[in-house]
Amino acid sequence: MRCVGADQDGTGTLAFNAVSALPNATSFGSNAVWIGSTARSLCQDFYNKCSAKNAIKTVKKGTCPNTNDSRNNSVTYNNETVFLLSEREYGLDSYSPISTANSTTSKAECTQGYNAAYSYFTDNSKRVMYRGDANGNPTSNYAYQWERSRYYSYSNYVCRVYNDGSAYHTYYNCITGLAPAFVIG
Repeated sequence: MRCVGADQDGTGTLAFNAVSALPNATSFGSNAVWIGSTARSLCQDFYNKCSAKNAIKTVKKGTCPNTNDSRNNSVTYNNETVFLLSEREYGLDSYSPISTANSTTSKAECTQGYNAAYSYFTDNSKRVMYRGDANGNPTSNYAYQWERSRYYSYSNYVCRVYNDGSAYHTYYNCITGLAPAFVIG
C-alpha cells in the first residue's frame, strides 16, 4: 500500500491505495453500478481479511446509482471501508466529468464535499500499475485497474485506468484488476 493523500477524507486522515493490482483480475459486475457489484464485494473481502481493519475508517464515498447514459441523477453517498478510487480521485475526469467542483452537489464520485484528486496522483506515471503476485509484489505485467465510476456515455461501461496511466473505459463484464484503497485516521 502507498499513501495517496492526507486530510482529504477528513481531518487527521491518511488515504492508502494498493501499489499493484490484486493478482486475480475480475469483472466489475452488477451492470456497471458500484453498489452490489462484484468489485465492491471483493473490496469488502479485502477488508474482512485485513489484520489491521480496526484502524480503517468508514468514509462516505459517492457513486452514480443510475444506469442511464447521461448520468444526470444525483450521486448517492455510501459508507465505505475498502473501496476503488473514482475517476476524479485518480485525477482523471474525462470519462466521469463533474458538474460543480468542490461541492456536495457535484456529480463527481468522490468523498462528499471533496471533489479533487488525491495529492499523490500528479501525472499519468503515478497511476501506472502492474499486477501483483501472491505476496503483493508488482510483476512485469501491466494491469488495468477498475474505478468505481461509471463511464458517462454508455450505461454498461465502467471507467478504468489504462496501462499508461490515462483514463479509459470498458464493458462492466470484462476482466480487469482491482486496486483497493482505504482511509485511516
